[in-house]
Amino acid sequence: MPAGPVTFAITNSGYVPHELVVLQTSVPQDQLPLSSTDPKQVQEPGLLGQAQNIAVGATATLKLTLAGGPYDLICNIDGHYKDGMHTALTVTGS
Repeated sequence: MPAGPVTFAITNSGYVPHELVVLQTSVPQDQLPLSSTDPKQVQEPGLLGQAQNIAVGATATLKLTLAGGPYDLICNIDGHYKDGMHTALTVTGS
């Protein structure tokens, strides 16, 4: 996606609450280190923003301005990252 303002439109179509955490980091999205205080979560290097506590069936928006580079998008609710709720995002430009 190109650098600049972005609005993440989030819909929780799952069965439990979720969140969207945006990290600007070169750490691969599937290799974030575990939290030292909660082993069911991962550390959040380069945290830029998050939409928390998105209830089942609810929607949320998260507005950020992203510079060029690598990002990870994760759900860091206990166990969700381990269950595969993460993806990489590349932003182009400056």
